[in-house]
Amino acid sequence: MFLKQIFVENYLKDLLKIEHLSPQTNVQCFSVAYFEALNTLLEETDQETLANYLMWYFISAHTDYLPDIYSKQFVQVMRLTGSATRLDSRMEMCLEKVKDFFPSPVNTLFIQEKYK
Repeated sequence: MFLKQIFVENYLKDLLKIEHLSPQTNVQCFSVAYFEALNTLLEETDQETLANYLMWYFISAHTDYLPDIYSKQFVQVMRLTGSATRLDSRMEMCLEKVKDFFPSPVNTLFIQEKYK
């Protein structure tokens, strides 16, 4: 299976956690129109534009881990496009992630510290 430059077979193996995916494997697709439109879009879009989009998408998903100088520049670009309003410090970002993943222990530590 091959859709323009996207290896659908590899994607499905990873998504479905399947070692071997044969051509006889049935996969239900509830949005055939989406993939047809995606295929058309990929065929009609300049390769450099696609590469830039994919790089931007990857970078924007990982800005929390960039050095401050780059994350600040990223936020400036996002502000210009109306997509972002602030940039948390790395410490604030780390604390937010800890709170998100360990809410009960963080709350317990806060209460113990605040109300000794």
